[in-house]
Amino acid sequence: KQNCSVLDEQNLINLMTQMHEALTHIKQYLNIRINQMAIAEPTPETNDIVLSAREYEMLFLLFLGNSDLDAARYLNKIHGEIPGYTIIKYKRQLFDKFKVASTTELINKASELNAITHVPVSFKTANNPQYANFYAIENSATC
Repeated sequence: KQNCSVLDEQNLINLMTQMHEALTHIKQYLNIRINQMAIAEPTPETNDIVLSAREYEMLFLLFLGNSDLDAARYLNKIHGEIPGYTIIKYKRQLFDKFKVASTTELINKASELNAITHVPVSFKTANNPQYANFYAIENSATC
């Protein structure tokens, strides 16, 4: 009877090699997708809905599943202290522009209209310490 929980050295090396190859393929795929998003910075317009840069940033963060508080924290790291009421104002403006009443409706409508087309420029600047969260793959070295 063989103990399945014990791997010999060669099996462990083979497994690690396969994992490395899989991760390399995933990194290549994600890098291509990120570059496709980042090729150009289009005007955030969708079916006559024109968004300010901050509104688009807020929409992008909400689209990624961030809570209002997390989005506010992230925007504060990028732009300095933004009052809470300003974050609420951005979200209310998004609701008005997309003619929705909830975050779920906003995300669904933004998806339907393909409103998320790129990573906001402010998230890609070199002096933005959060840049790595969106683009770590571009700068990562292979093992």
